[in-house]
Amino acid sequence: MKDQSKFQSTVFSLVVLCAGSLLLMSVVAALNLEEHGFSKDSLLAFYMMMMGVSGASSLGFIGMALTLSVEAARKRDVVTEDGEWTVSEVYSGGMVEWFIQLWGAIIGLVTTGDTGFPVVTGELCHSSP
Repeated sequence: MKDQSKFQSTVFSLVVLCAGSLLLMSVVAALNLEEHGFSKDSLLAFYMMMMGVSGASSLGFIGMALTLSVEAARKRDVVTEDGEWTVSEVYSGGMVEWFIQLWGAIIGLVTTGDTGFPVVTGELCHSSP
């Protein structure tokens, strides 16, 4: 890779963009702006735009980070009793994918349980007893 520091800064920028758009959507949802005069159409447009930004940036940084992961794994030699060998792209990229899938499953299970999704959306905070 020619300029790895520029590549890493791009990955970091995409991570920050993704996290920022997700945080902004969470703050807007917690503020319950519909009760403060914002129309459903304007909120829908805002959420659609932010979901597009977070989706595009997350796909961007995951794809670029997989490339960095594979490159970092190639630089590490593993020494065993059978000799020395380098880590294949299948394992280095596969492990990253497995962790992404694992966290997606855990977050999905937690947020769709009996109380998980209302906690995430703030409905338990806004509902009256």
